[in-house]
Amino acid sequence: MKLVCMHCGKEFEGNNEKFCHDSCRDAHIMSLESRVRESVKEDSSHTKKMSND
Repeated sequence: MKLVCMHCGKEFEGNNEKFCHDSCRDAHIMSLESRVRESVKEDSSHTKKMSND
């Protein structure tokens, strides 16, 4: 079955994988982490709430 990599968009053969290589999976995770950090860096409320818990 042909699948499409979530990171690079290449088609590859596989069963239930979402990425064509481990390097694409790792790059995708790093990209997500970077986007999360960027979106909350100016938001002080998320850290206040976490410190109150």
